[in-house]
Amino acid sequence: MLDHDKVTEELIYLYALNSLEGDDLIEVQKHIDVGCDICTQILRETEIVLNLLPYSLDDYKVSHYVRNELIDIVKKKSKS
Repeated sequence: MLDHDKVTEELIYLYALNSLEGDDLIEVQKHIDVGCDICTQILRETEIVLNLLPYSLDDYKVSHYVRNELIDIVKKKSKS
């Protein structure tokens, strides 16, 4: 299992983004599960920021053409 010294903040950020796989994912999950206060706090703060990101964007109205094209693509993919 990873000691705190070996767990970098980058791995915690990637974990929060659901971007870890394989051994890294397993080891970071174990590290968080044992209750490392530092990494748990980093994870909590990162999740808060990630959850707020969509609200920081301005609303943008998509043109009818682009919207219809996207709907057509989704319909075609759902039929296959």
